[in-house]
Amino acid sequence: MNRDLLVIWDEFCAELEVRRPNGQRIRFMAAQVLAGDHRVFEVGVTGQTVWVLTGPRGPGNRRATRRHYFTPTGQYRGSRAL
Repeated sequence: MNRDLLVIWDEFCAELEVRRPNGQRIRFMAAQVLAGDHRVFEVGVTGQTVWVLTGPRGPGNRRATRRHYFTPTGQYRGSRAL
């Protein structure tokens, strides 16, 4: 389990905030994960990779369909279908 980073999704601003144990906070825009009328289901960290689970917005859609990857400094690393 990685205790180095904490990731928070700010839905209002469509931003990710990465918090380090030393108190440093890095905020960056992640609006591309919402393209195609998607919503964020979950965010997390695996090692030094920040991931965001997204899926279509709507009442009948309860599962994530894509996983987007970022570096802790905000560089987008792509996505994969689930």
